[in-house]
Amino acid sequence: MSRMSSRAALLHQQAGAFRRVRMGEASAEGTKSVWHSTGTGVDLTTEVDAQGRAIFHELSFHRRLVRWRGGVVTTGQERARLNRLGREVGADLLFDASPDGAVLDDAIAFCAAVAQDRYVEHLAGVLRAAKDQSTASASDTVTMNKVVAPAAAPPPSLLDRLKRLLGL
Repeated sequence: MSRMSSRAALLHQQAGAFRRVRMGEASAEGTKSVWHSTGTGVDLTTEVDAQGRAIFHELSFHRRLVRWRGGVVTTGQERARLNRLGREVGADLLFDASPDGAVLDDAIAFCAAVAQDRYVEHLAGVLRAAKDQSTASASDTVTMNKVVAPAAAPPPSLLDRLKRLLGL
């Protein structure tokens, strides 16, 4: 079994344990943060506006990351930050120069394996569109929405803020 297929099989297996975690979702700005987790390292945070529309998604799995905000999809990885004794004390996010097609494929496959959930379905749709656009861009086709990497370091993720609030 290849590395890609074993990772896809693991993601498919974890999709069955993917559940929404309900807690303190409302914010002062009229948005709410929705958190889904497998409890085994796959997490999705979604920021929703007052009208119930998703305005931000961040899916993290196996130290990989997919973000969507305002029509822009980015991928990256979490690199462990170690103390002098070699123990993990945090993580740094490193973003790819352009979206990684393999990461998008894994994220899309994971979303497809999750039972019906409107936030996951929305994420799957924007990731499929990003994948299609990056494929079209690679063949010199003009696209309506350009998939780009962020120009500056992004702010802390919603998941990191939720974990800090919970003391995790």
